[in-house]
Amino acid sequence: MAPDVNHVLRGASVGALSAIVTAAAHSAGGGALPSEAGFLLLVSVCAAIGWVTGSMRGISRVRLMGALAAAQAFGHLALSLMDTHPHGDPADGRMFWAHLVAVVAGAYLVDAAERGSRWAASTLRRVVPAPAPGPIDRTLCVPVTMYRVVRTPRLFDLSGTGTRGPPFAA
Repeated sequence: MAPDVNHVLRGASVGALSAIVTAAAHSAGGGALPSEAGFLLLVSVCAAIGWVTGSMRGISRVRLMGALAAAQAFGHLALSLMDTHPHGDPADGRMFWAHLVAVVAGAYLVDAAERGSRWAASTLRRVVPAPAPGPIDRTLCVPVTMYRVVRTPRLFDLSGTGTRGPPFAA
């Protein structure tokens, strides 16, 4: 059974979308842009959740929304722990709605992309014929020749009449 490429694309989409939305909402909600360590932790958390999402078979939109929400929540928690990020009342409302819209829209977009890629692949399989095996030209085959190294017997080498010796004095 061939591996389904859509699972890999789904996991990568969930991880990338979660990291981007989390960093954007974090900075739009009153926090500074993530530091290098915070960004690395954010990408690691979102990639791990994306990998788990990609390994699931037959995931529904509701589970996809749950995975996106979990990735954004854990990513935001990682950024809050790594960087200074004050939470105020206006920032929390904007940030909550930004995350909620990103979860719902992201789940629909990832699901639509997965269905669209399956449709495109099945259409290509019907339209493009399978490659036929070509004829093998036997005249191009080169016969293998055996090469044998001629060696002198060991008795001849030990007799002292061999080719080795001191240089000839001129």
